[in-house]
Amino acid sequence: MPTAFVCNCDLTASLLIKHLRKLNYRVPEDISVVGFDNYLYPGLSDIGITTYDVNVREMVKKSISILLDRINHVKIKPGVRIVQGEIVYKESVMPPNKDKT
Repeated sequence: MPTAFVCNCDLTASLLIKHLRKLNYRVPEDISVVGFDNYLYPGLSDIGITTYDVNVREMVKKSISILLDRINHVKIKPGVRIVQGEIVYKESVMPPNKDKT
């Protein structure tokens, strides 16, 4: 079994945590779980999920800029655009350099 999982969103992370607990694994003591998006409907998880918080405002700005360029027939290269975010540490991971209990 891995010591950590990185999920595509916080909802998936919360479902994984519930499933791991049914298998008698402890989160984060046995397995760390990380989500992505920093959005989880209240009440779906009883622990805070460590996540990557996407800068939605910046993502929207970039998307609108690209859309306007396309509408105005500006030649732009297709590809991936990077939007910075930040890790939000919560309860679903063990702190670095801590021994498992």
